[in-house]
Amino acid sequence: MKIEKNTTVALNYVLKKKDGTVLESTGQQGPVTILFGHDMLPKTVEDAIEGKEPGDSVNIEVESQDAFGEPSGNLVYVLPLNMFDNCENLNVGDDVMANNGAGEIIVKITAIEGDKVTVDANHPYAGMDVVFEIGVMDVRETTPEDLSFFYQGHGHNHDHSCGGGGCGCGGDSGCDTEACGCEGSCDSSSCGCGH
Repeated sequence: MKIEKNTTVALNYVLKKKDGTVLESTGQQGPVTILFGHDMLPKTVEDAIEGKEPGDSVNIEVESQDAFGEPSGNLVYVLPLNMFDNCENLNVGDDVMANNGAGEIIVKITAIEGDKVTVDANHPYAGMDVVFEIGVMDVRETTPEDLSFFYQGHGHNHDHSCGGGGCGCGGDSGCDTEACGCEGSCDSSSCGCGH
């Protein structure tokens, strides 16, 4: 079976910077499973693997704007320290979970000054030109169980955000700070940054 929209696809991959530095890999964990054609991979990568079959492999260089987007200052927020659980143990460089209105995303703490914490919701690889080395392990029809798995947030979403170029990935879906749930001054009912 060939990869086409709505198929369930198992992939092994290595994601590298263009200089060869490995950013992430399926490695010992085994393949990731995606619902193809539903923004679980950057569009350029989806285009490169569409029509491939088990046993095929693809190496593709992807420019930053087509991979994880460019960093955006609109995705940097200053939040009250008391918004975070375990405030006394926060450190610059820590990754914490936040709710962007469409689900949880990882944000990086970039500064702590007094009772204010600056977080960056850009994708960690925003601004990077990357190379994907992909091996197609399996392609099959999608079952109702697969759909339940994917839509409960267990499928691999390379945007690590609301998908499809949305919040936190620097894409061009038009997602704004209000939709990301932070609105520049997060409150406990909308942000989810620890409460």
